[in-house]
Amino acid sequence: MELHLTMPSIDLPTHKNDFLSRYNLDDPNPYYAGLAPADYRMPDVLTGFISAAEDALREQRHRRGPVRILDFACGYGANAACLNYELRMHDLYTYYDQRSWVPADGDYHWRRDCDWFAAKSKPERRFHVAGLDIAPRAVDYGLATGLLDEGYTDDLLTGDITPGLRAGLTDVDLVIESGAFGAALKNAFECVLDFVPSESRPWFLYCPRPDVDWQPLWRFWSERGYRCEPCNREPVRYRKPLSGSERDEILRDGQALGLPAKRVIRDGYVCVDLMLARPVERGGVPMDVLRDHFDSIGK
Repeated sequence: MELHLTMPSIDLPTHKNDFLSRYNLDDPNPYYAGLAPADYRMPDVLTGFISAAEDALREQRHRRGPVRILDFACGYGANAACLNYELRMHDLYTYYDQRSWVPADGDYHWRRDCDWFAAKSKPERRFHVAGLDIAPRAVDYGLATGLLDEGYTDDLLTGDITPGLRAGLTDVDLVIESGAFGAALKNAFECVLDFVPSESRPWFLYCPRPDVDWQPLWRFWSERGYRCEPCNREPVRYRKPLSGSERDEILRDGQALGLPAKRVIRDGYVCVDLMLARPVERGGVPMDVLRDHFDSIGK
């Protein structure tokens, strides 16, 4: 995937592809400004489930220190912000909306952002988050502000990854992805499993969009000895469509894949399932128990 480093238009995005110009800037302001009207909320949802499943994950992985997470397509670190800080997506939207930014400003705001996140940090850092994204400036920002504990810019789709990431993959408990990727997700997850020891294969938590054919990924889990199950009992609100035309496109593509309209878009939001893939051989806490904890925390 090629990222465009030009400054995005002042117009709000009307399609997910419009974010290609916002992923790799020196400042997150244009990215969050584009997402806020759509109420993108998956980092909140993932944090809710990870908190609900943390004890089960620790027990199965024999993890005593911070749970080690690989955030695939981490962007500017929203998942890490919600996991390790007293923050939700609404707080991030509000914070970044309080400033203006132009490319000439560069990384001017980074030190202030670092101080702001430090003041919001939870007393105990229960999650060690390694961010992976092909947008180097976004990863740099996550590292500089303390959101990410590790950062990598390897492209998993090429299958050629650096020794640093290879070493990091040997001790990952959970791989998360919050909706940025489409059909190529299967290839990325395959690359992860190709480099992790068979005795310590991680869990995977992700939210497949309704406008993508996921049959190859379902087959992949079965072939690799994983059981993949939805964490939610009701569809999860992913975000609002960015425009009427994007809404129509998502609805058309979802229905072409056999989904009813109300399963694609409900109450103005694109709907997704939050999926958890776990190695079959380890058994573990039944999904119904995890769902009960997830429901009690709220989504």
